[in-house]
Amino acid sequence: MMPKLLLISLLLFSGTLLAQNKAAIKAYNSALQYYQSRDYETAAPLFKQAIQESPDFYYAHRSLISCYEQLEELEKAEAAYLEALKVAPHDFDLHFNLSQTYIQLQKWGEAKKELEHSLQISPTDGKALKSLEQIERYLAKEEAPKRELFIEEERSSPSDKAYNAALALYREQKYQEARSKLQSFMGQITQADFYYLSALCEQQLGERAAAIAQYEAALALDDRHFNSNYNLGILYYNDENYEEAEALLETAYQKQPKKKELAKHLALSYYLGNNMSKAEPLLAELAPKLQSAELYYYWSKSLDQLGRNKESQKALAKAKQLDKSGDLQLDIQNDLAEYGQLASEYRQNGNYQKAIEVLEEAIAKHSEEAALHFNLGLNYLEVGNSMKAQKEFAKTVELAPSHAKAYSALGDIHYQAEKYSEAAAYFKACIEAGMQDAYSYYQLGSSLYKLNRFQESAESFEQAIAKNPKEKQFYFALGLSYLRQKKNDLSIQNFEKALSLDPYFIDAQYHICVNYIETNRFLDAIAEAEKIVEKDPKFAKAYLTLAHSHKRLGNLAEADKYRKQAIRLDPSLR
Repeated sequence: MMPKLLLISLLLFSGTLLAQNKAAIKAYNSALQYYQSRDYETAAPLFKQAIQESPDFYYAHRSLISCYEQLEELEKAEAAYLEALKVAPHDFDLHFNLSQTYIQLQKWGEAKKELEHSLQISPTDGKALKSLEQIERYLAKEEAPKRELFIEEERSSPSDKAYNAALALYREQKYQEARSKLQSFMGQITQADFYYLSALCEQQLGERAAAIAQYEAALALDDRHFNSNYNLGILYYNDENYEEAEALLETAYQKQPKKKELAKHLALSYYLGNNMSKAEPLLAELAPKLQSAELYYYWSKSLDQLGRNKESQKALAKAKQLDKSGDLQLDIQNDLAEYGQLASEYRQNGNYQKAIEVLEEAIAKHSEEAALHFNLGLNYLEVGNSMKAQKEFAKTVELAPSHAKAYSALGDIHYQAEKYSEAAAYFKACIEAGMQDAYSYYQLGSSLYKLNRFQESAESFEQAIAKNPKEKQFYFALGLSYLRQKKNDLSIQNFEKALSLDPYFIDAQYHICVNYIETNRFLDAIAEAEKIVEKDPKFAKAYLTLAHSHKRLGNLAEADKYRKQAIRLDPSLR
């Protein structure tokens, strides 16, 4: 039995590279170039260098193993497997492939042990069961004493003994007897695998509720137990309980991100649970990797719900290309794409009324398509009909609760109508739906400021600055929020930051004066106001600042002169 070669496609998964240091990534990428040229002798030391730089670099370990297997250096492959298992002790493939290497090295006891590890992770795996059966037959004939010693070492505790006996029965498909063996054990159980095996028995016997209880018992002992999270997650997924499925499958995915079916179920749990901000990036990763029409289709739908219509159409076209069986019923989606394209062309040419007519015709045929209502709302905004636009955006989020751009549009409409409480609620929903950009945080902050919720508005403006630290208006807004909270030093800092981005941002400089007056720093206020006058001699409020400051300092003649000058420039200041 030859060891399973590790495909290089598995090694190109770029997400894990982000967790490694630059030196490790550099060595790894150099090694890949040699690997792809089949120069395994040159690649191997570079993969080892990557591991030295980042000992937990999983894919570097896998690549190094593959090099040794290609070079048929089995002793080195064995050592590399053992190092990799320190990083991923619950990886089925590592245990199974190591067992095949041991078989080639005629290390039968070690091979048996690794196969049993594999089956603890995946008890029903056919190739592992078959390989173990072959080894056990060989050992029964050739090495009986050694086999007995191994069993004695394996059964180091009463719970292990009960577990191993039940596992043997399970492999023989004697599920009732296996369950009875586990249930009859009266001692203390400290291993999650004990309850996991019990759950498998219950599932095989059709006892769904009992299986769930046993999975939960396993997770109570080890909340990161891979198979319990995975199997229970699939149960909840099949029940359409996507929120529960998400949490369990996420935990399993963290341990085995390369398991295709797991990744697929997690992505679909996100999508079907209306968690588009998580569904879209995972579908974007999986659909091209697996070349799955179904995943491309759901990716297009998630993009559509996020308001990314052009990207959605591209993903849909790819789904159509891959859908040989026609199971996805893409004809409806193609119809929608044609309407969308026509409406888009009218809109780009400024013919918004024609675009509205096309979209209304499409909605008459496909009234449950959120994208149509969203685009209709955009065109109503262009012709100034905000009431109808609001209605279409509201319908959009009714049909697609994660449509971030529709929430943003509703927020803008309500803000312009001075309905700040509703605007704030919509901008919060927009952010929660995944549109966590500077504009959304700024608009939320502006709405909260209008509601006199200054601490919350400051927090939102800080988020906007984190997203875009080069926008002067964000610092200005944050300065105002701190000013209203009497946090004058912080307020001044933010107005100064706005000024550093635009030295002629007079309003920011004026509000520095306001802070100085509030804190009785009249000489500073005068100095700042004089700087404003140098930049803009017609800025009336600067003279008013000078008048107020001189008056408080007792310079009444100066104060009167500046007050009259302010009024001449702006009579409303009288």
